[in-house]
Amino acid sequence: MKKIALLLFAMSLIGCSHVPGVFRTVDGTAFDLEGMEQVQPGMSSEEVFRLVGRPVSVSEEGSRTVHRYYMVREKTDTDRVAGIVPIRKKTTEMYEVLLNYENGVVTRKQLTRSVEKPKEKGE
Repeated sequence: MKKIALLLFAMSLIGCSHVPGVFRTVDGTAFDLEGMEQVQPGMSSEEVFRLVGRPVSVSEEGSRTVHRYYMVREKTDTDRVAGIVPIRKKTTEMYEVLLNYENGVVTRKQLTRSVEKPKEKGE
């Protein structure tokens, strides 16, 4: 009994730890998300390029031009139970932004975002 109590006490001293992961782009081309929030109708393509970088593709649709920004990024956080057993939790985010231009200025911004993250206990 004494050994079990000592083991439990030692494990409580070790405790649990959390190591946050860092997002890395796994598909598409990375772009600045904070900069994309600042993109507004009326901005020129050069202003947009300075804020977020170049699009992954450009297409002409009649009199308008569409710039497509796309990236999938993921990170893996690691929790350690009792300081020993690693539990990895992967989060994946997908962003697609379509910017419509007419006469060289942004007329419309359309953002699609999806996030897949691990379920927490009780969800």
